[in-house]
Amino acid sequence: MIKFKLETKICLLFFFMLSIMALVFNGTGDDGDSIMHFMYAKYAFKHPVNFFNHWAKPMYVMLFAPIAQFGFTAIKVTNAAILSICMFYTIQVAKKLNYSPNYLVTLFFIGSPFVYSCTLSGLTEPLFACLLIYSIYQSFENRHSLASICFSLLPFVRSEGLIILFVILFYYLISRNWKYIPLLATGHLAYGLMGWPVQKTPFWVITKIPYAGGKNVNYGAGTWDYYILHLSEILGHPITILLCIGLALSSLRLLGSVWQRINFSVKEMVLIYGTFLAFSIAHSIFWFFGIFNSFGLTRVFLGVLPLMALIGTYPLHLWYKEAESQKLKDLYWIPVIALFSIGLIYKQAWSYRLNLNEDQLAYKELTKKYGEQLKSYCIYTDAVYPLVELKLDYFDPIQTRRTPSLYQGDNLPPKSAVIWDYRYSVIEGHMSLEKLQSDPRFKIQDVFTAEGKPAIYLFLTDSLLREDSAYLQSYDWDNIEFDGRDSTISKSGKYSFCLTKKLEFSPGINFSISELNSDKIRVQFNYYYAKAESNKPQLVWSFEDEHGKILNWNSRNFISEDSKEGQWNNFIYDINFDRNKLAGARIKIYVWNSTDMTVYLDDLNFTQR
Repeated sequence: MIKFKLETKICLLFFFMLSIMALVFNGTGDDGDSIMHFMYAKYAFKHPVNFFNHWAKPMYVMLFAPIAQFGFTAIKVTNAAILSICMFYTIQVAKKLNYSPNYLVTLFFIGSPFVYSCTLSGLTEPLFACLLIYSIYQSFENRHSLASICFSLLPFVRSEGLIILFVILFYYLISRNWKYIPLLATGHLAYGLMGWPVQKTPFWVITKIPYAGGKNVNYGAGTWDYYILHLSEILGHPITILLCIGLALSSLRLLGSVWQRINFSVKEMVLIYGTFLAFSIAHSIFWFFGIFNSFGLTRVFLGVLPLMALIGTYPLHLWYKEAESQKLKDLYWIPVIALFSIGLIYKQAWSYRLNLNEDQLAYKELTKKYGEQLKSYCIYTDAVYPLVELKLDYFDPIQTRRTPSLYQGDNLPPKSAVIWDYRYSVIEGHMSLEKLQSDPRFKIQDVFTAEGKPAIYLFLTDSLLREDSAYLQSYDWDNIEFDGRDSTISKSGKYSFCLTKKLEFSPGINFSISELNSDKIRVQFNYYYAKAESNKPQLVWSFEDEHGKILNWNSRNFISEDSKEGQWNNFIYDINFDRNKLAGARIKIYVWNSTDMTVYLDDLNFTQR
């Protein structure tokens, strides 16, 4: 029977726990970079240039390309295995530093909230952290040749590897290990030669770095202390405090080694503390000046989690030794475990970390409704997650393209669809919703909501696809005369409906629940107002019994902070209810204006979803 040491058992249990979470929870870490790295790996065999793309991280793609063929969950489980190996080698380095007990470092992996969301993803940070601590471990074992080769591969997992190479170069210079310096170029030489046939030059590893250059307005900038202030959001407050104490104690140790000749090895000082500080300071500088496409992402610190664990474990190690000397080591674990547990619970949105976000759920709804029909369309989108749901190749221009190409002389296929979203289309594609709405080549097919607001718009070039939602009622005011019909201003046609304090209620719907075949009704309309007031008009829906008694009454302001005065705005809202619980009741929906504002409505539609 195989017998495992305690630290090995902890790492195996950590892997099994993460693997179960990968299978149970459907989150992807984020809906941008995580998905994009997955796409590069999944389609690398079809598009070999993906293997030699700096942004995609060549070493990551080579490792994950076969695994990505089994789906995103396989990527999550693999990252779980990688981080567990990372934990194992962090323990081995803790042994070299004579930490007691050495498995204290595992608490920083288990107790850091961001570990779970970033590991159960397609992100590159877990692989970077694992390769970094493995390289440092080989250095502590004095296997400098192997360590140098491993260090040289770091830039091909994450670009911060270049920062690490400068730290290692400095270490070799001050420790007089000059003969290992040439080996730090191994990664660049190897990948340069391997990518030569695809990139047409062996120097692509230098000339095609996407982060070189000046500021990128898409990514922004921030204050110099941004990461200091936000580190607790990902580590939790207890671990952040321990990290700060560890850094403070290391400063005292360094001063002591200079003034009082207290032992503090150069290897520990440079490889652990120097690497972490270089990484942190570099990111702070990049974000402050808005250079190298820094986006202020705190998750990048997962790449140096082993170093943070070693630094933060040092004060725990000292306290343990003190508890041991006082014969209180059994009691030591009570406050330590309580401390790390607080970090996992306090102000942590676990559902958000581990599950799909609302935008991704909206894309799933879009795919469920239109997925089969859209297979014959060329999809224009700046968000990458919908392509995962639609099972489309991001790199195949026959299947999918980016929205800016619509206005850059692109030959628009006869059957084209545009998926516009309020984040990636605006930030990455610089594509406004108004521009698409006014483009005569497209018509809005559907709108999907996230967090109660319109978030995703589906535009088509041809006739409408099969509509699964059932029509209930539509008012365009042009064909039916109503009190309140007004020709002063309109969004479409000649007329709109004018709501004032004298005419408070709009036309609406009044249906028996038994007449409906869905538990969701969508209300959509355009509205115009000259100036907002503190009180706002409302969308109202109520449920009444057969005698007209109100069972439930609800309302929602439709004029929001994003609404614009003096122009038409669009409002979409989905009303959810339980038909079984409301059997025999009726539902009424209308717009109510009890304010002094004058509001114009146009294209008021009610549909079942």
